[in-house]
Amino acid sequence: RVEFHVQYIPDDTPCVRLIAYRAGQLGFFAAQRPDEDLVDIYTLSPYDLSTAICDDLSLCQPGQHPSILIPEYLPQGRAEFDNGDLVVRSRRNSTEVVIPASRVTAYATVQSHWRPTRKWGPDSGKTAIVWVRVIDDGEYMYVPDHSHARPMTKAALCQQIDQLIAND
Repeated sequence: RVEFHVQYIPDDTPCVRLIAYRAGQLGFFAAQRPDEDLVDIYTLSPYDLSTAICDDLSLCQPGQHPSILIPEYLPQGRAEFDNGDLVVRSRRNSTEVVIPASRVTAYATVQSHWRPTRKWGPDSGKTAIVWVRVIDDGEYMYVPDHSHARPMTKAALCQQIDQLIAND
């Protein structure tokens, strides 16, 4: 199954929750209706899970910068340098444009799972696709180590979802 969640910022727009599921030669797609306690379920080819997810989204445009960094979204890893007064957690590539989190209008995660889930929400032990929408700019998909994000197209998102499914 592939689970997709979009959280809009501020939260005055209902979030989007989608799930695509493959069982042998059958495929299913479920989407929760915004502002309602209803879920629409469709059948589809088991090979069209990523396409169904991407087609259901209202994507705007790829981001305008080749690479961005949102400091508030950086993973908090081990410090590269720490003398008590000064802590350096990571070094940034000078070609990345720094965007404050206050300019992010949507944050989304996608994960593929082949085992039953033990709890609701993203599994921190699995690879996830993360993308953000930046106001007056466009959408960006994070690289696997989440150090920065690059412009995202619908085709690139579908390809990455297909890769998650193949890895499972």
